[in-house]
Amino acid sequence: KSASDASITRYDKEVEKLETKRIASERTTNQAASAIVAINQVLNNDEISANPILRVAASKVPGSDSYNMARAIETVKALIGFGALEEMRKASPTGGALGQVSERELAYLQATVGSLDIGQDSSILQGNLERIRESYETLQWIHSPDGTIFNIEGINYIKMGEEMILSD
Repeated sequence: KSASDASITRYDKEVEKLETKRIASERTTNQAASAIVAINQVLNNDEISANPILRVAASKVPGSDSYNMARAIETVKALIGFGALEEMRKASPTGGALGQVSERELAYLQATVGSLDIGQDSSILQGNLERIRESYETLQWIHSPDGTIFNIEGINYIKMGEEMILSD
C-alpha cells in the first residue's frame, strides 16, 4: 500500500469514530428528552399529591391518571436501566460482554439513580423525579450541539460551547 492509501484509511477510521460518537450523543439527547417528558408527565399529574395507597389502587385501572402516571414512571425506570447498561458496556474491555441481566439486577440498576415507585410518599417521589430530571437536563446539555436552544423556566438560552447565552 502507498502512503496515501494508508492516510486515507486513517482518515476513514477517524471519520467513522466521529460519526459513532455523534450517533451516541444524539441517542443520549433523545433518551434524555424522552425521560424529561415522562418525568414532567408525572410531576404535572394531579395524582402526584394523592394518598399513595389510593394512587397504587387507582394505578390498576386502565385510563386513570394514576395508571398513566405509573406507566410514565416505568418509562423513566426503563431509560435509567438502559443508560446504566450502556455505561457498563462502554466500560467493558470487550465492549459488550455483560451476559444476560436478570430482572432483579435491572431493578437494582434502575434504583441506583433514585427510587421511583407510585406507592412512595409524594414528597419523596417528587424529590427523586426532580433530581433525576436535573441529571437528564445536564446530559442533554452536554451532548447537544452548539446552537441548541433550551427553555429554562420560561427563558430561552442558546448553547455556545460551554456557555449559555440569553436568546432574543
